[in-house]
Amino acid sequence: MASGWRALLSESFVIIGQGQQFMSDERADLILNMLRAIRAEQAPQREKLDEIIVRLGRLEREVAGLHADYAGLSVRLDNLDRRVGRIEQILELVDVPTPG
Repeated sequence: MASGWRALLSESFVIIGQGQQFMSDERADLILNMLRAIRAEQAPQREKLDEIIVRLGRLEREVAGLHADYAGLSVRLDNLDRRVGRIEQILELVDVPTPG
C-alpha cells in the first residue's frame, strides 16, 4: 500500500480493481504536478507580499513621525498664542479681564 498523500488518493480506488489503481496513480501525479505549479506561482506572490509588509511598516513609522511633528507644532502655536496675548495686554490692545 502506498504511503502519505498517495495512500489517501488511491485508497478509494483499490476496491475497484488493479487497472483502476493505475489510474489513481496517474491522478495522484497530476494533482502533485498541479500543486507544484501552484506553489511555484505562490513564491513570487509571497515575495511581493513581504515587500508590501515592509513598505507598510515604513509608512506606519512615517505617519507616527508626522503625528509627533504635529503635536510639537501644536505646542509651539499654543505658546505663541499665550505670548501674543501677553503682548496685547501689555500694549493695552485688548481689554484685560478683571478678576471677580
